[in-house]
Amino acid sequence: MSRDTGKIIGVIEKSQSKTGKHASYSNFFIVSKRGEVKQASPIKKKQIKPTYVKGSAEEAYFSPPITEDAVLVHIKFIKGLRGKVKGKIIVYDSHGLPALIVNYSKLKIRRSKGKKEFSWAVKLLLDHLKIPVKRYNFDTGTEDLG
Repeated sequence: MSRDTGKIIGVIEKSQSKTGKHASYSNFFIVSKRGEVKQASPIKKKQIKPTYVKGSAEEAYFSPPITEDAVLVHIKFIKGLRGKVKGKIIVYDSHGLPALIVNYSKLKIRRSKGKKEFSWAVKLLLDHLKIPVKRYNFDTGTEDLG
């Protein structure tokens, strides 16, 4: 993800391997403090080659949410050979800067970098997508994103 002139660039992808044992999913959502979760619509997008054979991928350009009580969340998941799912969730603030980065592994969420104040967005999104989580740990990691 890079930020250039107020735009957030990322990949929207849903693909799987020929055998179906590996899969990749990546998408953007707008999450508000009122509990609303909706898929973000890109300003511009172009087709790119997906990670795996079956499926599609697009490079998309997003603008940050206009309101202060909403954030843009990028979610990326990979399913490995034994069915294990790992992923990363990046929360962008209303200025388009990454505010929180968390990792998902073994049904647990762990903060990697960023501010704990944005943890509400991660919880709302995972509840909305019905992704199973055993434990949240936002006390690990560091505050700075530099």
